[in-house]
Amino acid sequence: MASKESDYNILKRVAEEESYDFDKLINLWTVESSRGTDPNWDKGDYIGHFQFGTLAAKDVGFNLSDAYDLEKSARAAIKLSKKNTKDMPNSSRILKSLGIDNDGDEKGLIDYIAHQQGRAGMLDIISTTESGKFGSASTRSNILDNLGLSDIQKKEMDIIGPPTVQDNKNLAKNYLNFWKARYKDKKANAEQWKKSQVKNNDTSFFFPDENVMNEALG
Repeated sequence: MASKESDYNILKRVAEEESYDFDKLINLWTVESSRGTDPNWDKGDYIGHFQFGTLAAKDVGFNLSDAYDLEKSARAAIKLSKKNTKDMPNSSRILKSLGIDNDGDEKGLIDYIAHQQGRAGMLDIISTTESGKFGSASTRSNILDNLGLSDIQKKEMDIIGPPTVQDNKNLAKNYLNFWKARYKDKKANAEQWKKSQVKNNDTSFFFPDENVMNEALG
């Protein structure tokens, strides 16, 4: 009887087949469901390995009944990530000015924010760091909820009327900095897990490509 394919190898294979960065996929899985171990991963409006909700699932034609199937949900998450982060040169410029490198130290952070806020919300947050004007009131509300502010704190932020341009700039930047710091810890956790899995699951480590072996042996 064939042994069950490990989570590590499932995601490694899916990332290769979908031409997606393996590290980004592992990081996203870690943030969203603690690699399938978060006790809240099957509660509320967002479920499964990559915490899909109804709208996001519909956006990529994903059946929520497959949310607990690692391979299927990973493929859907990759599809959504590619769609959400496609063609965003101005946003990349702004992120660089804020010290956020989606392919460097913060690998996959923007993919995660896009997964969390949707493409429109993510772009709105990024542009607000410069413009000071949210394109949608719901984006600002989502940020306040995400940061875990109390109702009193939220009210105090608007106590003297609508927030100023600088208020909005600060809020958008603080949100990005909050997730930059939190994501760093999640990414470190993901890297530790990946290292623990490599020798046991990466079969190429034990069975290198035949051509490579022949070349090495002369």
